[in-house]
Amino acid sequence: MATIAEKVDTKYIGKRVEKVDALERVTGKAAYGADIHLPGMLYGKVLRSPHPHANIK
Repeated sequence: MATIAEKVDTKYIGKRVEKVDALERVTGKAAYGADIHLPGMLYGKVLRSPHPHANIK
């Protein structure tokens, strides 16, 4: 029969954690990954075939 593990006191699990960037997110001032532009930055895109098992050349 399985035994119950002893209760471990944790810092974050089961407790409220203050969101330090909440105000920036709500006001639209937070910087997301898509908002960052660097000099010489390249972009990529996934190309998927509309046909199953087709080869993309």
